[in-house]
Amino acid sequence: MIVMLGMIVLPASQLLSQDASFDTQLQYLRTQNVAQVGRDSLVEAYDKLITKHADDPRVAEAMLEIAALFTSVERPELEIYPDPEKALVWLQKAVATAVEGSPTWIKAQFSISGHVRRSNPQEARRILDNIAAKAKDKSSLLRARIEHEYQTICIDEGDLDAAEYHCRRLLGWYADPERIPNIELEKAEIDYITIAAGAFMMSQLRHAPWPVKKRVDRIVKLMKDYGGSAALYRNGQAALKSIREEVDSDMLSEMHEYPDETLQDIDGALANDASDQRKATGTPILEEASAETSSGSPIPDESTRTSEKVGPALPVLTLLIFSVTIILGAVIVWQLLRAKKQDTHV
Repeated sequence: MIVMLGMIVLPASQLLSQDASFDTQLQYLRTQNVAQVGRDSLVEAYDKLITKHADDPRVAEAMLEIAALFTSVERPELEIYPDPEKALVWLQKAVATAVEGSPTWIKAQFSISGHVRRSNPQEARRILDNIAAKAKDKSSLLRARIEHEYQTICIDEGDLDAAEYHCRRLLGWYADPERIPNIELEKAEIDYITIAAGAFMMSQLRHAPWPVKKRVDRIVKLMKDYGGSAALYRNGQAALKSIREEVDSDMLSEMHEYPDETLQDIDGALANDASDQRKATGTPILEEASAETSSGSPIPDESTRTSEKVGPALPVLTLLIFSVTIILGAVIVWQLLRAKKQDTHV
């Protein structure tokens, strides 16, 4: 045992049992804290387990977990930092080891695509095409994930037209009834992907290197074409408000002059309420979700939306209850006085 930087570094041999099964040892390694045993020792223990069970295709799962140690773990105080190159090596080993088309193989392929999409977008696309062709899982959820990855690659390349194409495919995902999964959890995940794709697209259109009018027109058209999505509408409104603030700031600092038509376009779009947007042709209404999109923009949850609807009606309801109470009180007092008068007369 070695003590280093306040961390107890255990030899790999102490992390493994010679008699335990592969599953038991893998589960045990998953419970280990990097800060306590050290990443190098943990990686060595995983490596020994892989070597010992080299003929077992499940060792690909262990390889994925080693890759995660090099991407997800960062402890500067222990001098532990991400190492994408080492992670990529283990991901490639996992792909080569796992059964082709299996969930582990798919997970490794998605991770590799994410690693290379900025440096080599064509290779990332080739990997996604390979997943679609060879995956045993032909679910609607998998296809939606691939579509969203295509959108992300296009955004990384700065091709917003292509990115919007993939975004629109996701926003209209349920137009084909065969894409609606029977499993509720899968449907919820697709809804999340769809909402994230729309939010990501609105953010990109808002920051696009285009004239203000073109940005506004593209945002408004996307909102109208898919008016069934309340989340898309809210993200579109946020993008339009941001553009309006940008215009106001430019005009205030006299950096740029905008024609009245441009200002009217923005204000006109902002004046439209959600009910008008929902009347536009588009996809079925998507469920609201409390989540953070891939662009980092929060999506308001259902409780917020409900409170926005109920809030303005509360004063009216309170006044109504108060009025009814006054009337009932007056009736009761009148009856008591009438009864007393009758008793006096008798």
